[in-house]
Amino acid sequence: MSNIASIKKTKEIMEYFNLNTKKAFGQNFIIDSNIINNIVKKAGLDKDTNVIEIGPGIGALSQFLARECHQLLCIEIDQRLEEVLKYSLSEFTNIKVIFDDFLKIDISKIVKEYFNDNRRLVVVANLPYYITTPILIKLFETSHETKISSIYAMMQKEVGLRLNAHINTKEYNSLSILTNYYTDTKIVMKIPKAIFIPQPQVDSVVVEFIFKNNEYQLLDKELFFNLIRLMFSQRRKTILNNLNNIINDKEATIKILTDLKLNVQLRPENLSIDNYIALSNYLKEHKYYD
Repeated sequence: MSNIASIKKTKEIMEYFNLNTKKAFGQNFIIDSNIINNIVKKAGLDKDTNVIEIGPGIGALSQFLARECHQLLCIEIDQRLEEVLKYSLSEFTNIKVIFDDFLKIDISKIVKEYFNDNRRLVVVANLPYYITTPILIKLFETSHETKISSIYAMMQKEVGLRLNAHINTKEYNSLSILTNYYTDTKIVMKIPKAIFIPQPQVDSVVVEFIFKNNEYQLLDKELFFNLIRLMFSQRRKTILNNLNNIINDKEATIKILTDLKLNVQLRPENLSIDNYIALSNYLKEHKYYD
């Protein structure tokens, strides 16, 4: 089959199957083959690479992935697309499609079932805007079990900027730190909104996530992530005020920050991931958290 990623072919498929995009699933189909080809190149795929695609839609990106990789596993929530994907991907023997909600499946179990080899495993996806963050968090938190080496994800530009944000910027938040804990991250492509049907209201970016070997000496991961979430919940306040909301003892809070050589007037976006790890470990060691 010719490339799906064109306005003519996409409309032809949608008309043939009487298909309308579902806003509830955040469906925006790509109609530019050059963009897709560039995404696949950025992912560095070869026949020794397995790929997971989340939300294949009508198969535009899937075609390019299947041509380059060893094996492709697509996970799609929209049951209406079963016949569409059978049609659009019929030429390929290295694709398996699962119709389920990615956020509900046991991704570690599925990876063990479908990829029982030692090939590099990569996620490539055009993520629905409304669930980009929970999908990424699930991939981050299961990365130890799944052994996924990297993610190449298209997403709303604003979300991409937050994920890739640096200390002392307005975009820097708890999600930036969470992402930095698990991965080395960078924006590798800017995507104009005109390459989608239907056209969204905002531009997109493709973000590269390369998983790190765990290099941080963290005593309590749950405490660490709760801490950064609470510290950024009122980002306009100082770290003294925000930490005191957790400790409920101003003198003790000042001592903690002084011991860690942190200026009490700093704000949450002024602390690096190493600062937050040191703070988290201090709270754990001194039994401020059980």
